Amino acid sequence: MVSLNYHDLQKAIYEKLTGNSSLMAIISGVFNYPPQSAVFPFIFIGNSNISELAALAGSVLEYQFNINMLAREAGHKQVAEIMEIVYGLLHNSTISVTGKTFIRPLHNTLNFQ
Repeated sequence: MVSLNYHDLQKAIYEKLTGNSSLMAIISGVFNYPPQSAVFPFIFIGNSNISELAALAGSVLEYQFNINMLAREAGHKQVAEIMEIVYGLLHNSTISVTGKTFIRPLHNTLNFQ
């Protein structure tokens, strides 16, 4: 089985999100478990799923993460703005994890071998 530390991938996603000044200008932070004191709006990287897929060159792991955007503003304008930036950062994007090879995004998931 191919191995990739989940925390390495989560950290790479966190760094991709927090490294974007446009995103960080409109949210209070990115969390893997938001503290009770978190100020809205914010993002938290929630549940994940890991699946092993058969590939021509051996095994491939598919990682799926839920990226949650929370805001208290009425309507969905603020969340939509956050989602647009996050989508632009992660969709069809390369996420670097030391020692692993990025294959391709598949339905907004990141696949490594």
